[in-house]
Amino acid sequence: MVIYEDTEVYVVNKPPGMSAQDDLTGGDSVVALFPGSHCVTRLDKRVSGLMILAKNEVSAGVWTRYLQSGRIGKVYHCVVANRPDADSGQWVHWIRKEAKARVSDREEKGSKKAVLRYRVVRSSDRYHLLEVQIETGRFHQIRAQLAFMGSPIVGDLKYGFKRSSPDGSLFLCCTKVSMGDITAEIPLPEGWKKYGI
Repeated sequence: MVIYEDTEVYVVNKPPGMSAQDDLTGGDSVVALFPGSHCVTRLDKRVSGLMILAKNEVSAGVWTRYLQSGRIGKVYHCVVANRPDADSGQWVHWIRKEAKARVSDREEKGSKKAVLRYRVVRSSDRYHLLEVQIETGRFHQIRAQLAFMGSPIVGDLKYGFKRSSPDGSLFLCCTKVSMGDITAEIPLPEGWKKYGI
């Protein structure tokens, strides 16, 4: 699970189905496995991939500032059934946090700007692998923006995909994080191979 460690942080590979931090559903959480740690980056419960955990409160403050200033890079991969119109592009929307993320083409009261860049990596007969980077960290941003543009993520019933995946996971994974000389990277989830991508 630990991909990188130094005196300040862990970079861990979170499996789908595990909460990033303690919640009302119970069960294991990533932070519970690392006592005293603090989430610098988070992933939804059904999403897999790399997370940064600070080892103490002081490091958490420092690394959170790095994140907010854009010094931490993150790369995601996801699988969709509906290919975006272009091979690559940038989408700018506004997101308002409700029971789920509400996406709009224009600014609305209570909404925040959301910027996402994507490229189509490869395609099979029915599915498409996208690489995604976000300039902003909004609530359910990747899931919501892809759905708004007609390409919901495989398994994401909440945002319009028609059926769940066999294990209940979303086909969304944070595959790379970087900050200065630190880079951690993982391969795509093994289960995605049977989708031809």
